[in-house]
Amino acid sequence: MAVFRVKKNENFTCMSNHSLRNHNLSLKAKGLHALMLSLPDDWDYTLAGLNHICKESIGSINGAVQELEKEGYIVRYQDRDEKGRMTSFVYTIFEEPPKNAGNKASDPHVEKPHAEKPFTEKPHAENQSQVNTNKQNTKRQSTKGQRDAYLLTSRAREMEQAIDELRSFIEERIGRPLWHAEIRICTGWVKNSEDLDMIRLAVEDNLFRKDNFDLKYVQKTLDEWKSYGIDTPLKARNHILDSHVSNISMMAAEIAERNHSDDLREKILMGNEMTDLQGTRDYMIELYQQKRYDMLLSVAHTTYHKDILDYLPDEVREFILKYSV
Repeated sequence: MAVFRVKKNENFTCMSNHSLRNHNLSLKAKGLHALMLSLPDDWDYTLAGLNHICKESIGSINGAVQELEKEGYIVRYQDRDEKGRMTSFVYTIFEEPPKNAGNKASDPHVEKPHAEKPFTEKPHAENQSQVNTNKQNTKRQSTKGQRDAYLLTSRAREMEQAIDELRSFIEERIGRPLWHAEIRICTGWVKNSEDLDMIRLAVEDNLFRKDNFDLKYVQKTLDEWKSYGIDTPLKARNHILDSHVSNISMMAAEIAERNHSDDLREKILMGNEMTDLQGTRDYMIELYQQKRYDMLLSVAHTTYHKDILDYLPDEVREFILKYSV
């Protein structure tokens, strides 16, 4: 068995174990917290920026961010320029939640209150102490309420940003502004935490409609995928690829039949990029299953399909990334 030794002399992160041992956090939230602590201060901490370096969808990342916010590890607010206009979000990321965050997880080592012997001859002092305690509790509740209201506002702004980013992507791809009904559809997708990568793929798959493009067709595509059990971007990409190649194959067969040429179909298919992409994908999967790893890595390095990894099963893609020089 191979032995791997890691020498932590560079490119590693030191962090507190606080979040890793917080039972209120999911594994996803703990991993995102560690990732964010490893990034430089000037990193793009928006959902889109984090999505760029993560496998998970923006909706999934947003759920993890909300967990960290709830436990006090992240505080977000939207900055303003000199004219008071809202600009970018500013993130403050804590290894351990500050003690004034108003959250139980932020102060796991709460000291046991010290009970003093009451002074029976001076009941006024005892009453005064009780009044002070009530004031302190009121202040804590007020602070927690303000923080909860702030977090709700912050999440609303983050959601608005996600909607704007999705709208911009679609409008750029179709070359026109979205209609009001389409904007409502976009808003519903983001509010329901739909997988934005799946939505983008469904948009791409309907661009052939050109002037007849409508987000209702995109929603229909998403519904069809769900009924087929297509629930990940990988499955969606391969479904789109296989469907397109099937259509091209039928068109090529019709052209060959009209021209009374059996060889014409193969010539059309051989010259089609998507057909070649499908063939390359299937060949690489076959090489992996046959354990012909050297040939698999060679094909991965020489193919002109730069996005081939997006179509391969996770285990094949991870193998290539691990052993590619």
